[in-house]
Amino acid sequence: MRGNDEGSVTRSYRVPQIEYLRAIAVVAVILDHLDVLPSGFLGVDIFFVISGFVISQALWEGDRGSFVSSLKHFYYRRIIRIIPPLAVVTVASFLLGWFLFFDQEFVRLQRAISHQSLFLQNIYFVETVTDYFRGIPSTTLTLHTWSLAVEEQFYLIYPCLFLLLFRSGRILKAIAIPLMVSLTGAAVYFAIFNYDRLETATVSFLGQFLVGEIDSSPARFYSISFRAWEFLFGWAAFALKPHVPGDWAGGTWRRVVFLIGFSLLCAMTLVEVEVPTWPNLYTVGCCLLTALCLVATPAAQAQGTHLSPVGRFGVYVGNTSYSAYLWHWPLLGYFVYTNIDFGARAWDYLAFLCSLAVLVVITYHTVEKNRFRITPAYSVLLLLGFMAGTYGLSVATRDYGWFSPAKQRIFETSQYDQSACGNYDLATVTRRFVVLFGESHAQAVRTEFQKVANEHGFDVLCVAGSRLRLGVSRGETERDLARVASARGYAGIAMVMRWNSYAFGYPPYEVEESGNRFLSLGDVQPRNAQEAETFFKLNVGHLFKTISAAAPSGDIGFMLQVPQNPFFAHKEALMDFHGLRFRSLPPKPASQYVEESARMRRVLAEITADVPSRVSILDPARYFCVGRNCAYRHEWSVLYKDDDHLSVYGETVLGPLFDEWFKTIGKVENRLQDPGRIIGRPLTP
Repeated sequence: MRGNDEGSVTRSYRVPQIEYLRAIAVVAVILDHLDVLPSGFLGVDIFFVISGFVISQALWEGDRGSFVSSLKHFYYRRIIRIIPPLAVVTVASFLLGWFLFFDQEFVRLQRAISHQSLFLQNIYFVETVTDYFRGIPSTTLTLHTWSLAVEEQFYLIYPCLFLLLFRSGRILKAIAIPLMVSLTGAAVYFAIFNYDRLETATVSFLGQFLVGEIDSSPARFYSISFRAWEFLFGWAAFALKPHVPGDWAGGTWRRVVFLIGFSLLCAMTLVEVEVPTWPNLYTVGCCLLTALCLVATPAAQAQGTHLSPVGRFGVYVGNTSYSAYLWHWPLLGYFVYTNIDFGARAWDYLAFLCSLAVLVVITYHTVEKNRFRITPAYSVLLLLGFMAGTYGLSVATRDYGWFSPAKQRIFETSQYDQSACGNYDLATVTRRFVVLFGESHAQAVRTEFQKVANEHGFDVLCVAGSRLRLGVSRGETERDLARVASARGYAGIAMVMRWNSYAFGYPPYEVEESGNRFLSLGDVQPRNAQEAETFFKLNVGHLFKTISAAAPSGDIGFMLQVPQNPFFAHKEALMDFHGLRFRSLPPKPASQYVEESARMRRVLAEITADVPSRVSILDPARYFCVGRNCAYRHEWSVLYKDDDHLSVYGETVLGPLFDEWFKTIGKVENRLQDPGRIIGRPLTP
């Protein structure tokens, strides 16, 4: 979306029909972000066309002095229109993040704000938010301002070009219309019909500012090079309007054409269209209809004159569209962050819309309507103050001294274990050792595992595991583990992974194309849940046999998956602390976890039936589940850093479990084969 433009132009040509277009655009975008309107994102394109029209008219009818004075007047209007409300919402978003967000989330917010100081946040989001339509990122509170950045970047070039062509000497005026028509046509052609060249140039340009590979899809979506044609459609409507007779049939044709175009725009937002790229012909149709509506707008009239109550309401929504644009996204983020699930209850939508209306009315009548009290000289100070202020917010450091000890405990214990495993190379092992094998879930427990191992006189060798390592690359994994297990001093292996998801699918089975975590069998993908479980048994069973053949006396410790919560545990702990949640989410029932664990034990019984080595099942149930539910925090110490990865505190809870396993290693002869022996008392529902 974009900033509303009426403040940048004289009041004489603010007509109700333009406000109606603004109103439908802002409502469409808000409903699209609420996932109510299939193609509400077209509101962004409508706004860009309106902006091109209104800015062209503002430049034409504005200050009639020299080139420099006209330009100064234009930018003065832009500054006093955009900066004050934007500053208010930016500070509010920063304070919300400062108060609620965890460190990584807060730093991401600060980085976005830092780019906002120079209106370059669209470039920042090319790299960080590659899919704008992925849903509401509840911690990316400034994502919506990408369109404001696009608009401001357009204003750096277009006003100069317009004033040079249309307000200068006769020679330039003679070529102004042909040149602008050619420029508009070229912008449309390269953005829609021959976008490969423009895409290459855009990605190359952005590569000067961004690190790493740039995805072409977000580069097209966020970049001014692929949006300029929409503004130029607005210029075309401005240029065409004076040449269309306004008195034909008493001006009725204008009302009829506007009503038809407006109705079609509304209908377009209701139709869900699957398109391979953006922009596309559907977007062109939307922009053409918007331009047609602008051409059909009547002559200037005082706002509110001879309007029905519905018309006056539409004008008011259009007038306040900039405030609505600024507030709706941070407010959405806050609602989602505090457990509002839009789509679940109608009251959620009502609560959001009422809250938004209150913020919009207050901001419009206190900040926006007072902007003309800012003189041109003070507008420069306002701009510089905004730039310095946003930069200051971006580098501000949170002092935990402002927070209570309980909240500090939440921040500290919700961190993820970032330490490195001590040994990766057999040459570094100096005594008896065990292997920690697994993916991110093994990483989340490795510090505590190494600590307990050291207490029992063992070194730890880390070997990376993953879904691919167990499936596609199983042969390579078996060779690596066989080499390690046959080495002198090997005593056992602890395997820690997201087993339930790999074996059964959690949540229930989805096809591989949907991104599930089931194991393949070589290059063969499972077609259903039954095949996925079969593949898991074959892959893990072969791995057990390989390890057992290399070291029959070694112990295979298989740690069952820790309870997976239906939410991000650290965020829920924070909501518990603040009492700011809209709705509490129920933790994982202990009975469900018992059922999942029992199912995995049955699978292990089949896998280990002919494995000569001992297989010990490490069950974390009693450390996480008490009574009917599985805990996600102990008082204000958080057990998880998300929904299923343990936090730096959560891994310490498993210390006694690891201690019990290390006590058994090497004390029982390898004749023991007991997949039913449980390390850690099994939980009963």
